[in-house]
Amino acid sequence: AIELENVVLVMEASQRGFLISGQKQFLANRDSSHANAIKLIDELLDVAVDNPYQILRIKQSRIELDTRYSIMKANTNFSNDAGLAAARLRFPADGKGSIEPIRDILAAVRLEENRLLNARLQIFSERREQFQWLLAISSAVAFAILLICGLVLFRQLAMSEQIAYQLEQ
Repeated sequence: AIELENVVLVMEASQRGFLISGQKQFLANRDSSHANAIKLIDELLDVAVDNPYQILRIKQSRIELDTRYSIMKANTNFSNDAGLAAARLRFPADGKGSIEPIRDILAAVRLEENRLLNARLQIFSERREQFQWLLAISSAVAFAILLICGLVLFRQLAMSEQIAYQLEQ
């Protein structure tokens, strides 16, 4: 989600760069950033396949991204007719249709993934502690079994020596 947000920010910065300078290379960068963002959204959807709430959020980010991209393209066309100054005034920097809804959704995606990661880490920590106890107990039991076996062998040896002594007499 962080990489996606970075790509979306590059898309936004490219549009703004065009509106400030009028240089067309910013538009090419904007368009390639949009294509990269779509690819990253598809990758996120593949990763979140087991979480329907995250899928909804990611799909909503795609809708917001496409809305923002459409506004950018319309604003670029408007600049061709009315000029860059008029296009700058018309380009929404915040609110509906801006980059803010996308960033808010991606922040929610990150927050949920962090929550899930922390829950997994908690489960791992509990299982690790259980395993450590199991390992300690099984080591103690194994040592006790070896000790008992050793004592039994020593007792058997003593009995064998006693029988051998008695047979010699």
